[in-house]
Amino acid sequence: MRNVFQSQFFHKHIIQSILCGLFVTIVIQGCVLTKNRIPMPNQQSRYFASPKEAVQIINILLEKGHFRTLANYYDLSDSGIQLAELATGRFFIRTKKPEITHPGDLWRYKHPFSPGFRFEKTIATDKDNVFLIQVKKVIDQGVASPEQVGLDYFYMKKSADGWQLLPKKDGINFSQLETPVFASPINQQIETSHLPACTFKPPFQSALIPENGLIWLDEDFSEDPCGDILELEWMSWPGDSLDFFIKTKGPVGSGRYWTVLFGLAEKNRMVPDRGICLKTETLGWRILQEFDQIPIPWIADLDNDGLPELIIWKSFPVDSSSALMAWIYKLDSDKQIVLDKQLTQQFAIRLVASYQKPLNSAHPSLNRLRAIAVKLLNEFINGE
Repeated sequence: MRNVFQSQFFHKHIIQSILCGLFVTIVIQGCVLTKNRIPMPNQQSRYFASPKEAVQIINILLEKGHFRTLANYYDLSDSGIQLAELATGRFFIRTKKPEITHPGDLWRYKHPFSPGFRFEKTIATDKDNVFLIQVKKVIDQGVASPEQVGLDYFYMKKSADGWQLLPKKDGINFSQLETPVFASPINQQIETSHLPACTFKPPFQSALIPENGLIWLDEDFSEDPCGDILELEWMSWPGDSLDFFIKTKGPVGSGRYWTVLFGLAEKNRMVPDRGICLKTETLGWRILQEFDQIPIPWIADLDNDGLPELIIWKSFPVDSSSALMAWIYKLDSDKQIVLDKQLTQQFAIRLVASYQKPLNSAHPSLNRLRAIAVKLLNEFINGE
């Protein structure tokens, strides 16, 4: 009886061992099969149907942090970038806030743009099937301040399968673009990336002076009064047949906005008879910080002809921040002011000297941005 019991126990133990072994084998093999069936990033190339669709999908993937999926939309051939770098998110996200940056969380996103931007246009480049995609973001700063319009750019490649993303790099010749890279209204630009000197765009080429009263150059502000000429405190500058007047108010808001009023009057008047009003932003002062004339001038006789020129300050994009530039306007007859490119280039030489001047305790990132500003300004001065 005891032998029968031992025999039954032995056979039962053997059967259990066999079954457990089969179960473990199945589980292990199942795990192996399952693992082999998980699509790795480099095994699943994805394509967009159009740049507009791409912007919509990219916004969603960035907001949700789905970097592995976004990585599959990239064509990395000849880029030297490993797909693993994209899949981890390091390619897309910054973990350390730069010393100089625009307010908000735009700094967190390196590629291809920060969430919230919308498709604006597709721009052809000098490379076959490679396009520059312009995206736009409007920031409402409230009643007291004008809207800011941010522009950013990224590359896409078109093929028979669809559209794929390309890493941002400096190999594209922006001067060959069919459409101007920057076409934003006066004083309305924020963070942009990797833009060359052709992004220097004046606030305006010329402006008509009305026969009487003050008018806004920008129609967006036409419903707001420029101000009562008689109540404003004007700074005057004598001319030949006309006297020049200037009034500035600012800076205000995160964009360091200025309101500039420029007027004309017959000789020996206390206030102007007529003039123009405009707004401009000087966020780039955060990089400039110093100039050879403080406070920065808005009117001066720059060519020593006895007549003053109007100086309009405006920021220009430098990597992920902005630097400051000045545009010079001369009075043409008594009816309009026109941009003087030669005087603007000469004034830019003074700006280069200011950007090259060492700052006390300057952060390395600030020095790098100032160096980029110098390079871009020198290209503008040399007409490149």
